[in-house]
Amino acid sequence: MLAGRLIRRIHFPGPGLPPLPPPPRGDPACRAALERLLLDTIIPAWYPAAIDNEHGGYHLNHDRKGRSRGPGPRRLITQARTLRFFSELAASPYGRDEHLEAARHGFLYLRDVMQDPAAGGYCWEVGPSGRVTNPEKHLYAHSFVLYALSTYAGASGEGEPAEMARSLFDRIDAFRDPVRGGYEEAFDAQWRPLPPGMDSALGTPAGLRTLNAHLHLLEAFAEYTRLTGEARAVERTHDLAAVIIRHFWRGPGLGCTDRFTPDWEPLAGPRGFPVSYGHDIEAAWLLLDAAELTGDTAAMLPVAVAMTENALDRGLDERHGGVYDGGPLGQPANRRARTWWVQAETLNATLELSLRTGDGRFRDAFEETLAWIASRQVDSVHGGWHETVLPDGRTRGHKASVWKCPYHEGRAVLRCLGLLSSGE
Repeated sequence: MLAGRLIRRIHFPGPGLPPLPPPPRGDPACRAALERLLLDTIIPAWYPAAIDNEHGGYHLNHDRKGRSRGPGPRRLITQARTLRFFSELAASPYGRDEHLEAARHGFLYLRDVMQDPAAGGYCWEVGPSGRVTNPEKHLYAHSFVLYALSTYAGASGEGEPAEMARSLFDRIDAFRDPVRGGYEEAFDAQWRPLPPGMDSALGTPAGLRTLNAHLHLLEAFAEYTRLTGEARAVERTHDLAAVIIRHFWRGPGLGCTDRFTPDWEPLAGPRGFPVSYGHDIEAAWLLLDAAELTGDTAAMLPVAVAMTENALDRGLDERHGGVYDGGPLGQPANRRARTWWVQAETLNATLELSLRTGDGRFRDAFEETLAWIASRQVDSVHGGWHETVLPDGRTRGHKASVWKCPYHEGRAVLRCLGLLSSGE
């Protein structure tokens, strides 16, 4: 039996935020709104602006108005994420030949510039010229490479990215902890574990297990499973889902926290990090995705429901719209900005849960979040999506950076269009 709690809709005063406009209602209206987001605000913001024909790879250094800020660093995370977006777009009904070529452009950069030919794997960051500026290795970043290679191999039908994905999957799997579960995450340039007390390239203390890394490994393993059908990939996908449920998930009404010791003791205080509603919502639909591949929906669906309910209970602002960033464990939200990726992941989880459970609470949350994005998160003047909308309605952040690329919004809109089409 699924949880029957009512989702409490909360709001805080926002002097710069008028009430949310009426959301689109029903499949045709929602599909039309999603297509407008894809065709008018996402694709034009990234293609061809992200294609760097001078240095190779993707140019992701644009100010809040979408203007280039000049050559910037190339971080593995967003180079791989952008490759993944163009690969998914190319394989979709909205893709064109130039989108597949944009994906190949990014694949060649990963292969020829960011790959470490001596130590194996991929470097954390390079400069615009391709010179390595940070050679550290982190499984968080490598998860996106595996995700991107798997998606690109499926979209292109090429054998080389598939072989690179298999090699990377084996490398990642070598760092699995077969006794305690989960994966070691942070390494130096030669794949040696970073010493305790040192912060990794990701900014997290070495030696910890983080939800951030493990949930992105889950999405990468699931995509690799779809590509190869390997029994070991299915097993590892199931193992990762179980780790998230058993350890990172703190229970109904609480949510997930990010940082744990290798013995799965949660870190308390500022180093433990508060609850991220976006990560909880993202983890929820990734568990459902894993359930499809592993056949364990009975175990994963109730947890996905509870994760999403908790995030919406504490984070969904019914009056002004949008989902807040997060708050302390078991307490009301205290980070009340609306960040672009949190809104995108909310679309994913709420639409899927509404289709799986028939529960109108999730459909309402989906439609209201879609209305928020279209009216507030989208920059109607300069294009693209605002990185952050503050509680008073002001916006901040760049349109593209080493952390911001089309990965979240592109995936969410394409995936939701697919979900609505599959229900016809």
